[in-house]
Amino acid sequence: MKSLLLLSSLLGLAISDSLPMDEFQAKMKELNDQISSSLISNTDEKAFVDEKISEIEANKTKVESTDGSPIVDDDAGYTGPYAKEFYEGDILLTKEQLSSIVSNPHSKRQAQWTFNYPNNIWKGAPISYYFDRNFPSNKIPSVRAAIKFWESHTCVRFQENGGGRARVRFINGNGCYAMIGKTGGEQVISIGYGCDWIGTIAHEIEHTLGVWHTQARYDRGNYVSINAWNVLPNQLYNFNTQAQSYTNLFGIPYEFGSVMHYAENDFARDRSRSTIVAKNGYERFQHSMSNYLPTFYDIKLINTYYKCYDACPRKFNCQNGGMQDVNNCNRCKCPPGFSGTYCESISTSGCDRYYTIGSTPVTISATAGSNGLYNINYNECALHLKPATKGRRLEVTVTTGAGMSSWNCYGAGVDVRVHSDPAMSGIRICRPNTRFPAIYSDTDRMVLNLFSRINYVSFTFSARMI
Repeated sequence: MKSLLLLSSLLGLAISDSLPMDEFQAKMKELNDQISSSLISNTDEKAFVDEKISEIEANKTKVESTDGSPIVDDDAGYTGPYAKEFYEGDILLTKEQLSSIVSNPHSKRQAQWTFNYPNNIWKGAPISYYFDRNFPSNKIPSVRAAIKFWESHTCVRFQENGGGRARVRFINGNGCYAMIGKTGGEQVISIGYGCDWIGTIAHEIEHTLGVWHTQARYDRGNYVSINAWNVLPNQLYNFNTQAQSYTNLFGIPYEFGSVMHYAENDFARDRSRSTIVAKNGYERFQHSMSNYLPTFYDIKLINTYYKCYDACPRKFNCQNGGMQDVNNCNRCKCPPGFSGTYCESISTSGCDRYYTIGSTPVTISATAGSNGLYNINYNECALHLKPATKGRRLEVTVTTGAGMSSWNCYGAGVDVRVHSDPAMSGIRICRPNTRFPAIYSDTDRMVLNLFSRINYVSFTFSARMI
C-alpha cells in the first residue's frame, strides 16, 4: 500500500501533514483492531445478522422473471468505487484527522463539526479548482456537470483556475477519493478509473465540502447492522461510527438512498452477500442503499451546513417535501412530480399523472426516457397515487416492464416513494423484467418516480387501496 507521503510526492500534492507508510499502516491496523473487537465479539449481533442474511437469501427466491429469462446477479464482478488504500474507501485523511480518529474511534460526524468550524468549510469566496495537467480531457465535462449540480442546488460556488492557496486539484488518481472539508492548502479530488459518473464526482465533492458517509452516523445502529463476518480482511475500520457528542446531523433523517451511503455489499468478501443489513422495520430498503445522484436530503444537508438559507431574507415553508430555493429565495425547489411556488401542486405535465386508487386493482403503465438516450441527468416521470378513501394505505406490485436494466439503478429504474415525506428516497427497482413482492405505503400517498438516463425504462404496476 502506498503511503500518504508517497502519494503526495507522486501526485505533487501540497499536503504537509502526511504520514510515512509504516505509521499510517500502524494507525489503520490499530483502528481496525478496535472496530473488529467491538463488532466481531458481539454474539447477539452475529445471531441477528445471520438471521437477516437468511431472510435476504430466501427473499431472492421469491423474485420472478416476467419474461422467462433467468434472474442474473450482474454485480458479481463489481468492486465498487472505493479503494483499500484510503479511510472509508475514498477519504484521504490529514495527519490531524487520522490521529484524532484513532485516538477516539467515534469522533467523526456526518458533517464535520470541530473546533476549527467554520474555518474547515469553504465560505466567503468561490472554491478555487483546476485540473491537473495529466487529467483526461474526456472526464472534464462530467466534473463540470457535478460542480454545476451543486451550484444549482446550493449557495456553494466554484471558480475554475481561480487563485488562492486553498484550492482543489482534480487528478486522475488510483480510484475515487477526496479530503474532508477545507484543509487550508491545496487538496485533491481523484477521479480515476470508473469514477467519472456525475454522482460519484458529486459524492467526492460533498466529502470536500465536509461531509462523511451516511452509514458512519452515530445513529446507524437504529437502521442497519454491519455483517462484519463478510467484510474483507483488515477493512473493518471502514465501518467506524460516530459519537453523538461530536456530531451535528442538522436534523437530516437517516436516508438509505443518500449518495453518501455505502452500497449494501461494499467491502464484501462475498459480494453476493451483504455487508450492511437493514434492521427490523427497514428490510424493504435492503437493496436501495446508495444512489447515482445526491438526494434532496443530501442537498439540504449542504445548504444547512453552509447556512445557505440564512441568505434568504423571507423564510417560508414549502409543501410536499420541498425546500426553499437558495438561488431564488422567492420560491421552493420541489421533489420530482411537484410544482408551484411552494410545491403545493401535483404536476400533471408530460408523463406526470395523478391517480385515485380504489379497492379494485388497477393497472398503471409509464415510460421514462427514450431509445438512444444517454445523459448525465435523469429523464423522470412521476405517478402520484392517492387512495379513494382518506387515511387508507396503498399496495403496489410491479407486474411487467421493459427497457434499461441496471443492478444498482444508476442507469434507470423506479423509485417507489412510500414515506409520508415524498422528498425521501424510497424503494428502488432496477430490473423492469422482474416481478417483486408488493410494496406498501406508510400513509395515504405514494409516488412512483420512473427515471432513466440511458435509453428508456417502462413499468406496468398493479395498484389497489388497502
